[in-house]
Amino acid sequence: MVKQTLWGAIATSRARRSALAGCASVLALASHGFAQAQQAPVLPTGGQVMAGVASIGAPSGGALVINQTSARAIIDWQSFSIGAGGRVDFNNGSGATLSRVTGGNPSSIAGQLNATGSLYLINPAGIVVDGAGKVVAGGSFVASTLDVTDPAFMAGGAQTFVGSSGGDVTNNGAIQAGGDAVLIGYSTSNAGSITAGGTASLATGTRVTMRLAGADARISVEGAGGDSANSGAITGAMAELRAAGGNVYALAGDSGLIRATGASTRAGHVWLTAANGSVFNDGAISAEGGAVDIAAAGIASTSGRIDVSGGVGGAVTVRADQILNQSVIDASGRAGRGGAVTLGFTSNYVSSLGSTIRADAASGAAGAVAVTGAAGSRLFNSGAIEGGPGSRRGPG
Repeated sequence: MVKQTLWGAIATSRARRSALAGCASVLALASHGFAQAQQAPVLPTGGQVMAGVASIGAPSGGALVINQTSARAIIDWQSFSIGAGGRVDFNNGSGATLSRVTGGNPSSIAGQLNATGSLYLINPAGIVVDGAGKVVAGGSFVASTLDVTDPAFMAGGAQTFVGSSGGDVTNNGAIQAGGDAVLIGYSTSNAGSITAGGTASLATGTRVTMRLAGADARISVEGAGGDSANSGAITGAMAELRAAGGNVYALAGDSGLIRATGASTRAGHVWLTAANGSVFNDGAISAEGGAVDIAAAGIASTSGRIDVSGGVGGAVTVRADQILNQSVIDASGRAGRGGAVTLGFTSNYVSSLGSTIRADAASGAAGAVAVTGAAGSRLFNSGAIEGGPGSRRGPG
């Protein structure tokens, strides 16, 4: 009896172990399936072609492909985000696609977003390119929380973006565009890298206009808005940081560089403009033989290096109510005439010990430095000014 009971217990134990092993296998398979489902990257959803000729493929292997055969197309999306490891390709030739998000959730680009032509991503709720995110466009890339009308986009030409969205546009990753790279929002910021063959711009306001290539300044801003801030690297033929209502910050950060390389027919140009605020620069600004324009309704504070030196010196213009200069401003000519530095203020100008303004020439005509205040303004200069071959003046 004991023997039978013992064998019965052993059999029961084996049956239980077998059942548990089966359950474990089922759970392992379920867990594996769940993990696979969890690992599938987020991709845009609910796409609907509203204008032009385009087709949206089915998601496959973490990728989504949009093929466009018309020169311009508009696609409305319920959501437009790309998770880590995900990829979205717009095969739009040398044309342009407007992708408008209507679902109310911000867009997060943590994977890769590609376009053979130009891509306009509009989401009033906000857009973020994450640290691992990458955007590559053969044409221009525009990320905006302000909208543009369908007829205006389909017609091409200059584009005006309008809206009262409080959404922000932020780049912490990498944006590369063969044409322009423009971030438009209530507030805009770049802590990653932006590289553009055309104009690279951060623009804030409730009405932003992008003019056609060839215009002196491509971007204009109006209305209220927050700040435009750069602590990353911005490189373009031209560079523009503009804020209609807030401040402009060109910060040192980890890389803190704004560089205008120019085009074949003209030198580079950098604009930092705060129509109703202040401009703070402690990063590096470079436009070899080109120009840098800083304009602020309030304070223009510069402590980073501003370099427009070249074979022939370039031009630096700073206009503000108050100018605080702690930087090195270099408009010298390394092989020819010197450049021009113009500082205009209405209340105060303060230049600290260690600050230097250079507009000297290696040969030819010396450059020009003008520090001019309005009637009743005050000037405190402890810096150095170098305005010609071998010339030096300061402190004074």
